[in-house]
Amino acid sequence: MEYLELPVGFFLGIFACLIAISVLLFITALISVLFLVSQGAECRHFHYLIFKVEKELYSEDPEKNGHYVLKKKKYTGFPNFLVLRGKLSYEEMVKKDSFVSFLIFPFVAALTALMIYLTIIAGNFYLRMFLVGTSVGCCLYLLIHIKTIIDGRSDETTLRKYTVKKTQEFLQAGLEAVDLPPLSELSYEKANDMEKLMYLNLRYVKAQIMNDLPVLAECAHEIENLNINALLLDYRFHRNAMLMDYYSFRERNALKATEFYEASKEEIEKDMDCNGRRKLAYYKYYVLHDVPGAKTCVEQGLEALKVIDPSRTEAELKFEENMLLYLKGVIENET
Repeated sequence: MEYLELPVGFFLGIFACLIAISVLLFITALISVLFLVSQGAECRHFHYLIFKVEKELYSEDPEKNGHYVLKKKKYTGFPNFLVLRGKLSYEEMVKKDSFVSFLIFPFVAALTALMIYLTIIAGNFYLRMFLVGTSVGCCLYLLIHIKTIIDGRSDETTLRKYTVKKTQEFLQAGLEAVDLPPLSELSYEKANDMEKLMYLNLRYVKAQIMNDLPVLAECAHEIENLNINALLLDYRFHRNAMLMDYYSFRERNALKATEFYEASKEEIEKDMDCNGRRKLAYYKYYVLHDVPGAKTCVEQGLEALKVIDPSRTEAELKFEENMLLYLKGVIENET
């Protein structure tokens, strides 16, 4: 049976490599979140495997609001978290975020060295192959981490950096002052689909608020063409909810709206902020023709506007209020 040892050992090594990268991502993400929170930032959620720790703001139980709750979610091998600036300025947040990358580097380097040493001294063949996989995973992650640090200090502008810069302009100067060219006019050939979604989302939000329907359609179709498998789970939900809303109200395409609703049905139904309730209200009214359901979502959305949520700008909140009141007026005129 010795001829089976090599392929079995090889697949064990691949499995160990994947586990090692996933665990390292979790540990370093956790260190990053804890460090930033200790410096004054605010963590809104942290999702890994099937667990998500989230700060509750829109619970039906007022006692839970403002507290962190543990929820069961869809599986993800890659940690996903959202940290807001909180008490930090934008500049302070950037500096702290850069510092934590350097803080994590010695840990990853030491762990990689330990795995390589254990691989060398291992006596059992299968254990050695497993440790080989773990070592390879650590080495790969170390190289990725080094590249991330270099990219973070590089003068070369990435689409992610460009989007962050434009977001900051939006917050400081207002939406009308921010120039957001079409993605095709920007020279970011190497940008991945996550970066593209972040930029297109910002452009889509501006088009919504400015009621620029041609740009809105352009962004929606570009977002639809992104590779959904390249997106983290929360971003898939965000993308699907956005397209459900667009096809429900703007293009009135019930088939497509339902396709995107079904793709993230659980998350869409549980999204209780003003934006989430507004999107679902429009879907219920224009696609399902569920007037009572749409009315309930509108009332929930208007109630959610009273919640202090630092992730929403004044321009976005005003847009959400106008859209909710518009649909409320349509429903009242009908009934």
